[in-house]
Amino acid sequence: MPNDLESAFAALSDDARHARLAPAAAVRRTADRRALTRTLSGVAAAAVLVAGVTVGARLVLADDARPPLPPAQSTAPTPAPSGSAAPSTSATPSSPPTGSSPPGSTDSGTPSIPASIPYRAFLGRSDADVATLRRLDPPAGPPEFCAAAGYPSESRAGVRDTVSILYRAPGDDADHTPSGEVFDTVTVYRGDGAADFIDEFRSAVRGCPRGERAHLTFTYRSLGSLGVGDESLLVEGSTPARGDDGEPSADGSSYRVYFAAVRIGDSVALVENAGYESISARRAVAEGFARRAAERLGAWRG
Repeated sequence: MPNDLESAFAALSDDARHARLAPAAAVRRTADRRALTRTLSGVAAAAVLVAGVTVGARLVLADDARPPLPPAQSTAPTPAPSGSAAPSTSATPSSPPTGSSPPGSTDSGTPSIPASIPYRAFLGRSDADVATLRRLDPPAGPPEFCAAAGYPSESRAGVRDTVSILYRAPGDDADHTPSGEVFDTVTVYRGDGAADFIDEFRSAVRGCPRGERAHLTFTYRSLGSLGVGDESLLVEGSTPARGDDGEPSADGSSYRVYFAAVRIGDSVALVENAGYESISARRAVAEGFARRAAERLGAWRG
């Protein structure tokens, strides 16, 4: 055993003598490179660690900045609040309904107040042997049988016009003196004005059994309905007849005038028939004019 150890050391000493050792500077450079390598490896590991921490922090902060998730939706139906109306599913029509009122009429179906009254609404040349025909300006108002007569419906008169006709008796030639004059006054009222006028007309006759007209005293009486239009009433006024000289007639005859009121809807035709000068009006002629006036008014306003 001792001989083996001695032989080994002797061989090692012989190798050391023949081996070439590196210079001191080379040994230092090798040591420096190894130290630098260890330093860079440590720095890289630290950088990787810092980057991982930074990314993790950003992910955490990003999660904190996100809005919270909405709660899970329930599949059960939510009852509508009490007292609230459900939205309508019907579509709004783009055009007026079929039953809407046409232009020139009100929603109730009553024609609106016109701007004027046409000639066809009045008595005309086909209704009498006309000597003259003209419109009056201003038109005639309601008859004032006496001071007690009142017509509050005047505040609802919308439009009014009057036609005056001087007419001849049937068979008279064009040069003959007219036998009478008729005034046809048409009034269109607002609201219930037309019906109220008829009531006021009746009241005026009842309240005025006597009254002044053209400086003469007349006695008035109602002759009842004519049976035309929605409502009608014929009134007679009479006074002792006088001659052309203005003196009372010796025969005791009477001079008569007639007033006929005919209502059709919101309109009234008031027909006043008087004789020409000292000639008295005749009831049959007055009734004929009233009926034709009702036809004219009905054709226009009915």
